Amino acid sequence: MVMKKLTALGDKILAIGENVLVYFSLVCLGVMASMVNADLVGRQFGFSVPYTIEISGYLLVPITYLPVALCLRQGLHVKVDFITRLLPSGARLIVLVATDLLTSLVSIVVLLGCWNLFLTSYSRGLVSNTMLRAPLSLPQSTIVIGLLVFVVEMFVTTWRSIIALQRKDSKEQK
Repeated sequence: MVMKKLTALGDKILAIGENVLVYFSLVCLGVMASMVNADLVGRQFGFSVPYTIEISGYLLVPITYLPVALCLRQGLHVKVDFITRLLPSGARLIVLVATDLLTSLVSIVVLLGCWNLFLTSYSRGLVSNTMLRAPLSLPQSTIVIGLLVFVVEMFVTTWRSIIALQRKDSKEQK
């Protein structure tokens, strides 16, 4: 009973964190859209908003990476299931667990690579080679945060798949 309550609490905290990341990415999208529109209007009057292209590129990173965990939770990621639909439910669950484990492993490898990139940029104080001289670790940090939450959500998804497989096996044994 205590374990169920802790699991529910952890799931709720993870969902709240994912929603916060989505809202932050929406703010970034709003800022980017405002800058681009202001630049478009300004060009009609002979001026442009400085650094619009560069800042829009940096804002595209959190827009892309921060919502991925919530998309996974809501089942919005692309799944190629035309073959697994042909399998019996037990085999389908085995394939699901295997692909979840593989996705978790690949996600961890990508996360570690991005973490290394972020640490290198941060420790060396790397900045863009433009007039803005923006610190590269800033957009890279949003990649790390988004992938970290994605990996946690992927573990939860994998755990649920394993539990579903165990339940299927225990039902078949009875």
